[in-house]
Amino acid sequence: MQFDSKQRDRILWSYVDTRDIAEACRLAIEAEGLGSVAINLAADDTSMAISSRELLAAQFPEVTDFRAPLDGFETILSNARAKKLLGWQPKHAWRSYVKQD
Repeated sequence: MQFDSKQRDRILWSYVDTRDIAEACRLAIEAEGLGSVAINLAADDTSMAISSRELLAAQFPEVTDFRAPLDGFETILSNARAKKLLGWQPKHAWRSYVKQD
């Protein structure tokens, strides 16, 4: 399979639906005592139809140690803090809306 691993590599192939962003904003406003914190808002999968491990191997071959298994299209930009602090969960994945061959 031919692909360009440099597509969107600056953002680690992440994406997020605006509806999920809006929900995260609402949750942050409603959270008690949250204060000022930095969080990543990203979908649970990448924006590419190539596995996360393949993307990393092609674009960043020197990276061989991973904190979590990469068996599919998992996001590389962690959204765990948003989930923990806000109780947020991205709901709108592009794969649910786009027909794939």
